[in-house]
Amino acid sequence: MKQFGKTISALDIEAKLNKEASTIVWGMALGATLRWMRDAVQRDFPPSNGLVNIADRAAADERIFASTWWQQWQPILPIALTRPAVEAELTKHHTDFDQHLKDGAFVTEFAGKELLDRIFSWLTNGCDKRVRKDDLIKRVGRVQRETGRLPKDIAQLEQILI
Repeated sequence: MKQFGKTISALDIEAKLNKEASTIVWGMALGATLRWMRDAVQRDFPPSNGLVNIADRAAADERIFASTWWQQWQPILPIALTRPAVEAELTKHHTDFDQHLKDGAFVTEFAGKELLDRIFSWLTNGCDKRVRKDDLIKRVGRVQRETGRLPKDIAQLEQILI
């Protein structure tokens, strides 16, 4: 099929999507771990922006243990939020997201906006700039609805609004 000025097959897009998703497994695990920690202690918790740029365990560890929040709150946190408990939670989430990558569930469980931005950038590189990102987003949403692959949070929002 010729789309956005390139001959690209569905398999090409799927391969690119898998490749991009494989680069953010640690970031997704970090995000899940940060949400777990934030639930334990809300006040002064560090923001979870830039997670898709976390490429390995060392970077994920640094993001948590070098933070001002960890330095300030860890000494007074409940026993449940020890460094080994956080490391175990990070490992658990990484295992879960890695499994999502392997079984294809990443299409509904990963950060869709970031992946969509990467795929859109790849698809439109050097192409007609009149192609609008909004059009692609609408098409993706329509296909997700039609195939029953709507992300859980979007499906819940749709239920509330409709």
